[in-house]
Amino acid sequence: MSKILLFLLLSSVIPYSILIGVFLWEKHRKWPYIEKTAEYNFVLPDICKQFKTSSSLKADELNFKKLGTRYDGKGEIYKVEYDFYVSSDGIVFVIVGAGSIFNNIVCGMWLYSKSIDNRAFITVTHQNAVNHDLSGLWKDNLISTGSLKTAYNNHIENIKKDGTYNSAFYHDREFEDFKRLLEYRLELLRNKGLIYYCDNERIFWRYSFKGATKIAINQFVIGLFRMPYSYIKAFFQKHKNTNKTDSGNRPDIRI
Repeated sequence: MSKILLFLLLSSVIPYSILIGVFLWEKHRKWPYIEKTAEYNFVLPDICKQFKTSSSLKADELNFKKLGTRYDGKGEIYKVEYDFYVSSDGIVFVIVGAGSIFNNIVCGMWLYSKSIDNRAFITVTHQNAVNHDLSGLWKDNLISTGSLKTAYNNHIENIKKDGTYNSAFYHDREFEDFKRLLEYRLELLRNKGLIYYCDNERIFWRYSFKGATKIAINQFVIGLFRMPYSYIKAFFQKHKNTNKTDSGNRPDIRI
């Protein structure tokens, strides 16, 4: 029995405690996407360039409008570029991220749609890119794919079924509207005691112990059961309509 207890301790309790420690330590920007500065003078790996190019071509095919490119504001080790797009009807706000963190190649996509009362539905293309929301405002959907078209089609199917997330981002002010959506959620998390700001200017925030514990549970438990399902869902989404071709290649990379 003692060996079983020791195994459970080593395989669950200790890793979970480390995960909580990471969440307590990691500092986040209130607005995580910044303009390019001198410290962001880096060259993307070829596979990341291919990912961004493929996504850009799909965005043009879907008649998306490109809003610009920003960079990860956490520091020099986060060498990630983010391309921003919005659908022609303004319903879907898209982020395509590619680069490296701690020299590990990362790529992923996030597709946001919002309701009139500041809730959001988010489609994410990799488990490690999922933002496990504690506010209750965001509902996420995971589909493991490297194709923007596949992710978009799945996203649209889901928001049409729900019928709630149909509030368009303000025309020509999509960035500001998206930023407001993020800040509204952070304020609710702060009011619940799940995060706190690290500076008087409220530029950076961290999880409280309560928030770090909850986010660690969510990431471990939900991720464990949802990842296999996301691959199955992507397979059927890509082959749902055999009359349409979608040649988006999924790089074997992680975010």
